[in-house]
Amino acid sequence: MNLQAAIIKAVEQEDRCVSIALAIRRVRQAIETDLPDVDLQTEIASVAAERGKGILFDLGS
Repeated sequence: MNLQAAIIKAVEQEDRCVSIALAIRRVRQAIETDLPDVDLQTEIASVAAERGKGILFDLGS
């Protein structure tokens, strides 16, 4: 699985609103990446927005 596929899978696991913190954890569990959280956050938010899902920026969780 590549990074984009892992991000899409993490986003699609959420119904209406995507938790950025949870999606980052899911991506990191699915693949090994040294991409910083801030870059993953941007990619996840973009995929969520493309799918019309809300975004929960809960990075402190």
